Amino acid sequence: MEFHSSTLPVHSPPGNLDDLTPENRKLWSDLKISKWMEDEINATGENAEGPCGQPRTKLSQFFDGTITPFEAGQDGATVTWTAFPGIIQRKYAGNDELRWAIADYSRMVQDEYCEWSVARDQDNKIQSVTFTCEGPEYWQFIADYQDGVDGKTITDLYNKLMPGNDIEKKDLYIKDEKTGETVYNPLNFFNITSTTGYIAHLTHPANSLSAEVDIAAQATVRRIDKDGHPITDSSKLINCSKYGQPLRNSDPSIGSAINNLANGGNAISLKDPVALYMNSWDPSIKNVTLDEVPITQIPGLITFTRGQMPEGLRFTIQIPEGYKSPDGTPRTVSDIWDDNTSQSISYGAQFTDYLNMSVSAVVIGNYPLGGLERCPCEVAKEKKAADDGKNLHKIVKGTPPRGPGPIKPGFRKHRYQI
Repeated sequence: MEFHSSTLPVHSPPGNLDDLTPENRKLWSDLKISKWMEDEINATGENAEGPCGQPRTKLSQFFDGTITPFEAGQDGATVTWTAFPGIIQRKYAGNDELRWAIADYSRMVQDEYCEWSVARDQDNKIQSVTFTCEGPEYWQFIADYQDGVDGKTITDLYNKLMPGNDIEKKDLYIKDEKTGETVYNPLNFFNITSTTGYIAHLTHPANSLSAEVDIAAQATVRRIDKDGHPITDSSKLINCSKYGQPLRNSDPSIGSAINNLANGGNAISLKDPVALYMNSWDPSIKNVTLDEVPITQIPGLITFTRGQMPEGLRFTIQIPEGYKSPDGTPRTVSDIWDDNTSQSISYGAQFTDYLNMSVSAVVIGNYPLGGLERCPCEVAKEKKAADDGKNLHKIVKGTPPRGPGPIKPGFRKHRYQI
């Protein structure tokens, strides 16, 4: 097959969603994705200063596909990780009940670019669980540029995804006390709670599209330790480059995979459409069943409302209307049985043990390697030590010699003197 290099006309919206007009698709590409990428490449804007106050250098092995020609039709390299929070998994390993409960409790611990909300009935049985991996910047962009255009509003979108709530604009907007303007509130009631089953987009401070771009870009920097040895271990690499949280499942996986591509002589970018995605189910999901039928084989039980795997963005798990159990008894999500753990479903987090998240990279092969760089915080520490040494030398050199001075009556020269 013959391949041809070309540039992308625009960076598409996440999952090729149809929320935006053609004009706003171009704005999304220019103001968000390309702006983030160019700031990373040129070490400008918020990316001018790196970890520990060290200046970032320009990136030679990261590119913006709307500017640099590449083979846009390539499959790309996909990086996957488990959606359950790695930090919670490690801290409470061996106690599934506790880790699931903690992960369900607050969106502020759901930090693997996947968040969810659980709705329960009066008997504490799960009625539905809705998951999302949509970046907050995209929804903020809709509110800023698309709201009210061609009759489409962000309120309509909320009501479409959360039917029966009669959501009004006042429910989603707040007054900016500094400017006096009415602005979109990403932490509105319908998007922040973990106990309603309602969710629109990600809210955890680390779960953003700009963070994805930053990790991918900075992972193209080839690192060496103080002895000049290449750093390739995923944990050592992320601790060196400081582009994410080392105990998550996501950040070290993304960084290591991108860095391996860079070391292999490739220039790298993120595959269009740039987003975090729900990629696939782990094969062992076949043992998660309702009335002995795998849940992935029951029509309407898992419903994607934004995107589809491998580019899934939002889905809901609930018992489909009209579902008939063999014995005629009404079912809830809590009636789903997990044969892998020999437990029924009591927490939404149980599903994330089987959910694979992903990002995908594209490359330009046979590309010149960038320079090898030290860990910025190690360099900062060495500079500080050197500066402290110089200052001490100046003080010592410029201070006249002094004797011990007279010993005051009643005081010993040394506290250990006898």
